[in-house]
Amino acid sequence: TVTDAEDVAADQVRLTLGARLASGTYTLSATDIEDALGNVASSTLEVEFAGDETAPGISSATAVGDRFIRVVFTEPVRPESASDPTNYDLDGLAPSSVLLRSVDAPDGTFNVADVGFQPDPPQREALTLRVQNLTDLAGNVREEATAIVFFGEPDTPTPGDLAINEILFDPATGTDGEYVEILNTTADGIFDLAPLVLDDDPAGTTAIASAPVVLGPGQALAIVADLTTFRLTFPDAPALEAAAFPGLGNSGDLVVLADAMGAVLDSVRYDPEWHRVELDDATGVALERRSPAVGANDANNWSSSLAPSGGTPGAPNSIATDAGPPPSDAGLSFSPDPFDAGTGQGTTISYVLDAPASLVRVRIFDGAGRLVRELEAARLSASTGTLLWDGRDDRGERLRIGPYVVLLEAVDTEGGTTEAYKGVVVLARQL
Repeated sequence: TVTDAEDVAADQVRLTLGARLASGTYTLSATDIEDALGNVASSTLEVEFAGDETAPGISSATAVGDRFIRVVFTEPVRPESASDPTNYDLDGLAPSSVLLRSVDAPDGTFNVADVGFQPDPPQREALTLRVQNLTDLAGNVREEATAIVFFGEPDTPTPGDLAINEILFDPATGTDGEYVEILNTTADGIFDLAPLVLDDDPAGTTAIASAPVVLGPGQALAIVADLTTFRLTFPDAPALEAAAFPGLGNSGDLVVLADAMGAVLDSVRYDPEWHRVELDDATGVALERRSPAVGANDANNWSSSLAPSGGTPGAPNSIATDAGPPPSDAGLSFSPDPFDAGTGQGTTISYVLDAPASLVRVRIFDGAGRLVRELEAARLSASTGTLLWDGRDDRGERLRIGPYVVLLEAVDTEGGTTEAYKGVVVLARQL
């Protein structure tokens, strides 16, 4: 039943219904509609309606002072589920109070909870907040939602601690759906992303956020252009709407992550050519980084996401490759070996050289001795390094399964001496 009709334009009316609709097909009937010339008509229209079937989650959870946590939900929630202290747990600590708030939400709804604890939670520990039986206004129930919370002073990130790990520069939902994922690569560092700068200009100064945004060890967070649009595709992914999101060019662009003083923590100049060559249309598909241990501007270290949704913000990348340990002596090692390029997997080539600085050349040959790929032509390298091979030739074509010979040649920049190392890696395919 329609309870209210409001004119919003000369040819548009906003209807308010007396109850929420379930998913299905409905018939909309309009009778005695009169136009500006006095013509009167009636009409019916079949309307397909997709109801809300996504359970609510936690968008962010931030420590406020020594004993409060501000929890922002992904959508308005039923007060009886979000205000019940027994639904909350902080690593065994039960809250002493829960106060619901409405922040940029429709009138009469609640999407934020201020949760208090007594005694004070531990300081300088990554704590897990769990919220059970969280229910949205449509009745969808999340049995358990979790978030990492940190009380105290965070660590100071240095280059390599945080990585630009995923980029969606051409979303199907338009520019408001753009995002950049930041990954904490450390085993024990806890960082506040709020004062950092994410920009396409190395001289940018706008902080990501005004309130603390804690990223624990191994965690990833999507920094998004518009949270509402982002949620249309990724309703449950941990995300933060940036105070000023950099516009991401579809023809390639620079993305810089820097601290408040301007020191660059990571940067990448991405290229749409990094997408898989067999992908006819990359709209809505993110570029994922295979390994944060390999250079951000190595084209071999990026490829198209294989996730059905087009990306994996806040979750492990669909094409992630773990860099194995370097060889114990001068030489080469491969991880994984064998590897399956058909699933988006690549192999990390780790090397150790005798010379402290060398010009490195790396080529790959097939079983017949034919050159199929040149990974490096003459790059200056330290005594250790990593490269990534995606199982493709120099034209971007996927190679056949079988063994491939990797030849690394290095010329000492000071003494002129030459080192050469050879290894075999197997390109496989799942049966």
